[in-house]
Amino acid sequence: MATNDEAESTLGGSTGQLQRFGRIALASAAAVSTMKRNGYFRRTMKSDEKPIGILHGNDEDFQRAIILAGIRDAPMTRARNNEDLRKQAEARRLREEMAKEKNI
Repeated sequence: MATNDEAESTLGGSTGQLQRFGRIALASAAAVSTMKRNGYFRRTMKSDEKPIGILHGNDEDFQRAIILAGIRDAPMTRARNNEDLRKQAEARRLREEMAKEKNI
């Protein structure tokens, strides 16, 4: 089902990412949805050109800036993702405990 509502579109895209890949950081799922909607994955090129990645289509200074930002932010992002996974596991454990209690 298609929608023009930006919030619904992001939610639907995030849901699709989660259904396809199981566990994924919610911000990542929303980012993929937004990037697809805004056309970041569409690149035009001549038919005889070899496709290049989106990063390499930018100038070298911009490429370096993106890479350096990723390197700088990696420890914080990894820690946040690990905490999110810990919370998901805890919530799953609590749901399973509640289900066992109801069945007893």
